[in-house]
Amino acid sequence: MTEEVRRCSWATNELLIAYHDQEYGRLERSEDSVFEKICLEMFSSGLSWYIALKKRPALRSVFAGFRPDACAAMSDAELEAALTNPEIIRNRRKVYAVRTNAEVVCALRSEGGILEYVLRHPRPQELASGLKERGMRQFGPVCAGELLKSLGLLPAHEPGCFLRPEGSGICRPS
Repeated sequence: MTEEVRRCSWATNELLIAYHDQEYGRLERSEDSVFEKICLEMFSSGLSWYIALKKRPALRSVFAGFRPDACAAMSDAELEAALTNPEIIRNRRKVYAVRTNAEVVCALRSEGGILEYVLRHPRPQELASGLKERGMRQFGPVCAGELLKSLGLLPAHEPGCFLRPEGSGICRPS
């Protein structure tokens, strides 16, 4: 007899389960991966996380794999072309924010990079405010909190989830 694996309540379909089991609550160390998570949190704002994950392959394609240098170099014409792509989340402010936010991520390299910045600002309000002061757009405290959870820097997994060490409130590092 097989025992059913208990997951967080939001992991309700194959795509969400795969994200939950393989990525959620695990520290990403590469700049591209952290930037991608920032962008996905931004794109999912006001929508479901499922929609952001479903559109992720197209977003990766349009935004050069979320490489900050490539995104920072995108022209207005490229961003306008992205807005005609039905495979992505076509919110003008969010699409243009990718370029602006990539510029912020690139500028943070002189201070150790985006991950070091996030690690120095482990509270959602503090992280969102600091990044906003540096020019980041469409990334408020809710997005910052979700980013910190997705990176395993805030308690992420629900009680009873197989990825949550009992009693710790902190997800298991990768």
